[in-house]
Amino acid sequence: MKPWSTARLANAINLDSGDALYILCGPGVQDRFVCADYRERSLETALWEHLRDSGFERVAFSRHGDPLYFMDEASAESAVPGGTASRAGRAAAGQSGPLGGGLPGGTASRAGRDAVGQSGPLGGGLSGSAASRAGVGQSGPLGGGLPARSAPPRRPPRMLDLSLVQTLNAFMRDTSVRSAVVILWTEDYLRHLQPAAHRELADYLGEWARSAASQRNVCVLVFAAPNLTDAIRKVVDVRDTDVLVSFLERQRVRRGRRSVGTVGLAERSEMARLVQVARLRHGLAVDWPNLDRLIAAMAARPGETVRNWHAALTRIASRGDALTGEILKAEQLIDGLPSGLSPWQELDKLVGMEPLRERLELFRAVAREPDGDSAGQAETLHLAFVGNPGTGKTTAARLVGEIYRDFGLLERGHLHAVRGSEIVAPYLGNTVAMTDAAVDNALDGVLFIDEAYAIANTREYGPEAINELVLRMEDERHRLAVIVAGYTEDMNMFLASNAGLISRFSRQNIIEFPDYTPEQLVEIAHGMLAERNLTISPELEPLLAEHIRRMYDRRNPKTWGNAREMRELASHLAARWALRTKRNRAEPLRPGDLPEEAA
Repeated sequence: MKPWSTARLANAINLDSGDALYILCGPGVQDRFVCADYRERSLETALWEHLRDSGFERVAFSRHGDPLYFMDEASAESAVPGGTASRAGRAAAGQSGPLGGGLPGGTASRAGRDAVGQSGPLGGGLSGSAASRAGVGQSGPLGGGLPARSAPPRRPPRMLDLSLVQTLNAFMRDTSVRSAVVILWTEDYLRHLQPAAHRELADYLGEWARSAASQRNVCVLVFAAPNLTDAIRKVVDVRDTDVLVSFLERQRVRRGRRSVGTVGLAERSEMARLVQVARLRHGLAVDWPNLDRLIAAMAARPGETVRNWHAALTRIASRGDALTGEILKAEQLIDGLPSGLSPWQELDKLVGMEPLRERLELFRAVAREPDGDSAGQAETLHLAFVGNPGTGKTTAARLVGEIYRDFGLLERGHLHAVRGSEIVAPYLGNTVAMTDAAVDNALDGVLFIDEAYAIANTREYGPEAINELVLRMEDERHRLAVIVAGYTEDMNMFLASNAGLISRFSRQNIIEFPDYTPEQLVEIAHGMLAERNLTISPELEPLLAEHIRRMYDRRNPKTWGNAREMRELASHLAARWALRTKRNRAEPLRPGDLPEEAA
C-alpha cells in the first residue's frame, strides 16, 4: 500500500475505467485518514498524492471559496506564464500554444482582467504561499510533516466563474502536460456558479464525459453525498445540470460502475494506526492485553468516522483515562467487547452450524492454496440463510463477516443488519436511496437483510429495491457480502422473484438453518444459564430437559422461536431464583424455579 493510502482509499481511487470523468462519493469522503505511514491526511491531500504518483504532472483543484489552487510547485508552474511548462500557461492566458487560441475576448476576458488585475484567467502570477486546509506542509501526527515534495498549495487570485471554467477546460484539452482537474464538493460548487459559467461547464462536462482517459487527462468530481443516488438527487435541484445528471444516471446503472468510487469508513488496520497516533501524540494509555479486541469493537461501530474517533481518544487521554472496554462503553462508543475467540472458535461453539461450517471450510481451503486467488471468490460471497427465527442466523452472519475478513476477502468484515421492510420507502423516489444507504453502511463488510422476503411483498416499490440491490451487489462485488435471511418458503419465493437476484446466490450458498432438536435446546439453555453464572442442581436437570421437550412437542412450527424460547426460559428461571435466594450465588437453581406449567 502506498504511504498516502488506506485500504478504503485504495478500494475507492481507481482511475483505470477508461473514462476521463470520474466520480468519488461515500460516507468517508469528508473524513480524515490515518494512512499507511501513520500520518493523517484529508481526502484532498491523499487524492493529490495519488494523482501525482499516477503520473499526472499538473493537478488542479477547484471548490467554492477556492476557485483554483495547486498543492505542489510543479502543477502551479505549469499553469502560469513564465513557469516551467509555460506553453500551458500562455495558452490558458489567451496566448498561442497547444491549448488553442486562449479565452474569448470581450466581456469574459475583461472580467478576467478585472478580477486578477492582468490579462488571462490566471493573471500574472500566484498568490503567496499558505498552508492548505488539507494539511500539506504541516507536521504530521508523528512529527516531521508530509514528504518533502509536499509543498504548500499555490493559489491564483480569485477569479470570476466563467474564466475559471474556461481555464479548467484548457487544462483538460492540453495534451502537452498530463493534467487532472479535481472539483471538490461538487454539489455546493454547482450552486455557486454564475449562470453563464453553469452553461459553459455543462457543455464541457458533456465533452469530458464523452472523452476517453487515453487522451491523458481526467476530471474527478468529488461529492459530499454518501452515495451516488443522493448525489444525483442534489444535482437535479441545480440549474443547467441536465448533462451531468444524465452522465451520473448512466453511471448508476452501468455494469460495474467503474467510473464511480465509494469511500467507506475505517477498517481495523486504520483504526489500529489511529490508536497508536493518539498514544504517541496525546499520551493515551492503552489496555495492551485487550487492544486487538478493542480495535475490533471500534472498527465494527457503525457510522463513526476517524474524525469522531480522534476527538473521543483525545478526550479520553486528556482526562488521564486509559483506552479500555469499560471506558468505551461508558462513553457509549461500543456496545461490548468481542469474546477474544477467533471467529472459527466462536462458530464451533454455536449449536447446529454444521452446514455453514462446511461451506466456509471450502472458502478456507481455496484461500490457503498457494496459487489461490481469494479475490476471485468475490462472486460467491453472498449467502442465503433459510429457516425459522431463533436459529442463530444473525450471529452466524456476524461471524461470516469476520471469517471473510480473515480470508482477506473483506477489509472490515463488520455487520450492518437491516430488515427487508427498512430498505423500501412508502412513497415514490426514496427506495433507491434507502437501499443505497444500507449498502454504503455495509461496504467492506456484510449487509444482513433479515426477513428479506418483505422486499418482494411490497409490490409497488419492492422491485425497485431489488433491482438496486442487484446492481450494487455487482458494482461492489469485491467490497460487499450480502446475506439474506428468512423463512424457507418465503425466501425461495423471494430469490425467484428476480433473475439477477437468484443468479447471485448459488445453490450451495443457500444454507438451511433447521429447528433445533430438544437435545440441542437443552444444550442452549444450559449455556444461557451459565452466562448468567447460575448453576443447575442435580434434581433440576432431568426436569428441565423434560420441560424443554414438552415445549418442543407443543410448538407451533410457524411461530416457534427456537433459541429465543430458551432465552425467555432462562430469564424466567433467573428471575425466580433471584426472588427465592436474594441473589445468593452459592444457591443453585432448583425445581421450584421452573415455570408453574412445568409442574
